[in-house]
Amino acid sequence: MKIHALQTGTVRVKDRFLHPSPGRRRQLDLLLPGAWSEPLPIHCWAIEHGGTLLLIDTGETATARDVPFARFDVTVEQELPGALARAGLSLADVSEVVLTHHHGDHVDGVVHVSAPVRVNDVELQFAGTAASRVTRGLLRQPLPRGFAPEPLVLDDGPFGAFSRSRALSDDGRILAVATPGHTPGHISVICIDDEGRHVMLAGDVSDTLEQLHARRADAVGPDPAVHVATLETILAHCTEHATVYLPSHDPGSAARLRESTIVNQPPERTPMHAVVVNLTITDPRAAGRALHEQLVPRVSQAPGFVTGYWTAKGNTALSMSMFETEEAANRMREQAAAGVPAGVVLDGIEVREVVAHA
Repeated sequence: MKIHALQTGTVRVKDRFLHPSPGRRRQLDLLLPGAWSEPLPIHCWAIEHGGTLLLIDTGETATARDVPFARFDVTVEQELPGALARAGLSLADVSEVVLTHHHGDHVDGVVHVSAPVRVNDVELQFAGTAASRVTRGLLRQPLPRGFAPEPLVLDDGPFGAFSRSRALSDDGRILAVATPGHTPGHISVICIDDEGRHVMLAGDVSDTLEQLHARRADAVGPDPAVHVATLETILAHCTEHATVYLPSHDPGSAARLRESTIVNQPPERTPMHAVVVNLTITDPRAAGRALHEQLVPRVSQAPGFVTGYWTAKGNTALSMSMFETEEAANRMREQAAAGVPAGVVLDGIEVREVVAHA
């Protein structure tokens, strides 16, 4: 078995795409001004195995339109035919295409392909919903002409940590597994290489290996809880099987493929920490304005913020803001102590470890 990383140009995304805000701002921030990432690769993959050439995704084309959170840089020479040629391969040799999901930078290259194309049946249904059609229209991201993939049903039962799978090769060494989150029907493809390693072509299940270890949902998936559960499933699989993890936009994926770099044992979760603040309210009106106009926006946008609660009883107030790490909580404690707003008196502030939550 031989796996080729095919790069079809690059894309720059908003920093808030890679590190989304919590809560309601998760998707809103994608539409607002913000900093941009360095160029990230747009990878698709070619698998030579058993006398066949299987493509996983087809990459982007030079006609790609920018969207508020992504800027594409693709030349005609970088499209799928050129990417295959640089790997010593040809479109004429392609036996089949399997798509991880239906977003343009993974499917637009199907315009070059005459071989059969398949996508998860759940993803195909999602792409046809009114919400998906409206979103594509607003972003000016139509599906490529002639886009008519066949449904791929994951009906082969569990594989490793994954609840649903489907063999893509006669010997079962290439499989599709369900990895919902980025989209409801997203799949990844696992190739069992000649040394028994599991090479996971992960599409957009995460943008980077770092995001996988952080168990961080992305900014566009419809249900962050589903996304985090999938990341947990992948990490569980990695503990049982030597896995080379290759997201499509990770700048390190091509090198990890070349070097067969295994995902390390995932680190233990760092316990969350809470900033607990006790206040006396001296001016309810001024305190209310400060809460909604200053405190809540400042705390909710702080690095590492998870969730927060602000409570009041009579002329006293108590708030508890949770952060991913003790370091992030201590930074917020220092900021809060140095910036007490009008209308309140600070009675106490401390950082505590979160030992349980429901």
